[in-house]
Amino acid sequence: MTRVLMALMLMTGMAMTIVGCDQEEPAAPAASAAKPAVAPVPVPAMPTPTPAPVPAPAADEVKKAADATATDAAKAAKSAADAAASKASAALDTAKTAANDVVTKASSLLDQFGTQVKNNKLDIAADLLKQLESLKAQLPKEWQDKIEAAKTLLAAKKAAASFIK
Repeated sequence: MTRVLMALMLMTGMAMTIVGCDQEEPAAPAASAAKPAVAPVPVPAMPTPTPAPVPAPAADEVKKAADATATDAAKAAKSAADAAASKASAALDTAKTAANDVVTKASSLLDQFGTQVKNNKLDIAADLLKQLESLKAQLPKEWQDKIEAAKTLLAAKKAAASFIK
């Protein structure tokens, strides 16, 4: 680019010298008549030096940094996953304990219900059945079926008791 610019400037200067200007020059003394006037050739400006390129980090350094970042991210993800798994396990244990507690309570109430029905204390058995009904949604299907059977038994006992009176 700079060579092309320099060549254009040189040609422009030469063309001006050969063609001349439209201005009239004052008459030169006789001694200079034999010697034609030569216009000075313009000197091209020196190009500004380009700053030295800053070396880019070596590919190995970039790869090492990327690997370190990936390793750190993987460790953080594993740590978060382990913490979540631990919390989920604790929640599952709590849920299992609560479910076992509900089944244990239902078992106790059902035993008491059976005892009260055998002793013909149907009002107490009805109260126990209400407590069992309140636990029904928290119990497994097999326990829900047992509560329905107890309800049927109580209805039959009440019907038999009213028939006998």
